[in-house]
Amino acid sequence: MTAASERIRAVLGTCFIGAGLLFLSPAHAAPPTPVIPDAEIVLAPGEACSFGVTIENSESNLHEKAIVDNGGNLKILIAGKGSAMTITNTSNGHSLSIKAGGAAAHITVAADGSATVVIDGHVVLWGNSTSVPPGPWMTRNVGRTVIGDSNGTPPIETLVSFTGKSTDVCAALN
Repeated sequence: MTAASERIRAVLGTCFIGAGLLFLSPAHAAPPTPVIPDAEIVLAPGEACSFGVTIENSESNLHEKAIVDNGGNLKILIAGKGSAMTITNTSNGHSLSIKAGGAAAHITVAADGSATVVIDGHVVLWGNSTSVPPGPWMTRNVGRTVIGDSNGTPPIETLVSFTGKSTDVCAALN
C-alpha cells in the first residue's frame, strides 16, 4: 500500500460515519480488515474552523478491502458502521453529537499517488486555507461526496462535488 493510500485510509477511518459491509467480488476472497479511527482528534484554530475543535470517536466498526485493478490502480473500499462523534468547539465548549450512520468510501489511488474518493452515505470532512474550497470549514454530508486529493494528506484538498444534505459544523458550534 502506498503512503498516500495509508494517509487517506487513516483520514477516512477518522472522518467516516459509516453500515453495511460491501465486498468487491468473490475473486478477492481475503477477509476485510478493521479500520480503527483515532479516539480523539484535536484540530487547532484554522485547521477546520476559525476556533479549535476536538472530535471524539466511538462505536466504529469500519472495514477495508483493497485490490489492484487491471490498469494498475489501487482500489480501496472502506465501509461499515462508522463512528458516533462528539465535536466540540474548544473556545466556548459548545458541542455537536452525531450518531453513527451508514456509508461506503470507494478510493482509487493512481500510480502517481493521486487519489479520487467517492463516499456514499454519512461523512464529516474539513478543510483549511489550502483546500478547495478554501477553509477553514467543517461539514457533515449525507449523500454522495466526491473528493480529489493529490497526495492523500489531510485536510481534504479538493471537494469535487456533493449531492444530498449538508450541515455546516463550524456554524453549529459557534
